[in-house]
Amino acid sequence: MDFNELSLILDFGFACLLVIVLIYAVRLNNHIKKLQDSKAELEKLLQGFVIATERAETAIEKLKSNSQQKSGELENSLSQGKHLQSDLAFMISRSEELALRLETAIRSGRTMSGNMSAGVVNEAEMVRDTMPSEGLVAEERNELSQSGNNKGKSKSDLLKALQGMR
Repeated sequence: MDFNELSLILDFGFACLLVIVLIYAVRLNNHIKKLQDSKAELEKLLQGFVIATERAETAIEKLKSNSQQKSGELENSLSQGKHLQSDLAFMISRSEELALRLETAIRSGRTMSGNMSAGVVNEAEMVRDTMPSEGLVAEERNELSQSGNNKGKSKSDLLKALQGMR
């Protein structure tokens, strides 16, 4: 093999390598064009993402301010509720005291009126009169309704007599 043949083989090898490099350069160029086109789309997507992010941030700020406002309103309502609760507890305790006083006054009035009109009142009758009608047996209810009718008549007679005195 002489030098000319070797030079020809080397030239042919370099030509083949140049063709291969040229093919890769064309493919690389196509990929770069696609990348640039994708870059433009990516920029549009990023702009949309930025806009969406800004909207989300403003929505979060509004949500925070609304939640703080509602939290304040809730705290006010809670404090008013606690205040009302304490007022109601006070009123209940006072009403229980008044009910006890009233009950005592009614019992003493019954005993006094019973002592004046019919002597000493039986303690069992006094308890029966103060019991609510729901707790009574059917017979006792009938007795009470009859005595109530009698009491109603005696009250109306008393009122008529008082009116007649005028």
